Amino acid sequence: MGTVEYGKYKGDKVEAWYAISIPLPYGPKMYRGLPGLILEVKETNSILYADKIEFQEKNISIKSPKKEKIISEKDADSILVIMNKKAEGYFKN
Repeated sequence: MGTVEYGKYKGDKVEAWYAISIPLPYGPKMYRGLPGLILEVKETNSILYADKIEFQEKNISIKSPKKEKIISEKDADSILVIMNKKAEGYFKN
């Protein structure tokens, strides 16, 4: 399947299997941040796993800013929340 990473969540041992060949830092529930798509997570009382992955071609355009603008950390966090919601939309049907 890929590579395994061990960690803890709320004191419980967690095992996460991810695919480096799919360099997306996402996974089920709140699990994310590994260098590949998380395909399986073993928690204390449950196992979460991907049983099907489909890729869709989508045209995405990224506009570069015309002018630099300094923003606050709070504004940057708000922008990241919006961007993450948009990114999650790409993984839904």
